[in-house]
Amino acid sequence: MITLVCGAPGCGKSTYIRKHKLYGDVVIDLDEIYHALTGLPFYDKPAELFDFVHFVRNQALNRAAALQRSGKIRNVWVAAGLPKAHLRERETRRLNAHVVLIEASVNSCMANIHRDKRRKKNAEAWLPIVEKWWRFYEASADDEVIDYLDLVKKTSPKRARRNTKA
Repeated sequence: MITLVCGAPGCGKSTYIRKHKLYGDVVIDLDEIYHALTGLPFYDKPAELFDFVHFVRNQALNRAAALQRSGKIRNVWVAAGLPKAHLRERETRRLNAHVVLIEASVNSCMANIHRDKRRKKNAEAWLPIVEKWWRFYEASADDEVIDYLDLVKKTSPKRARRNTKA
């Protein structure tokens, strides 16, 4: 299954994926890709690399989707903002994906950003970005909507672990 985990910055997309992914699943996250390709701190994203990093993300996503369809990969998790319903729907059709949309208030997102050691130094710079996500947000009946408050109350399900014994 391919799952698009969508929501505003700081809503808990990475946390949701971390709690639900299984060993051997593929995770595609633009923030992780930026970090891996540049070696810069998380969330430090030089604008001149935007096209290149998105190209790498799209290539990885297309390949992972093909491998998932052929049965060589069980699950693919994609962290994405995607506030507009038509963009989520387009990706859902293109990838034959399921959408999980995490609804978290601006205050909840900002509280998470302030707690994130990678973002707290510039936490206030995130406020207009989170507010912009909400200005553009469009609901869709096709999305599985998860309320952030419900997400933080739930405990993580048990997941398969890699056998580390030789």
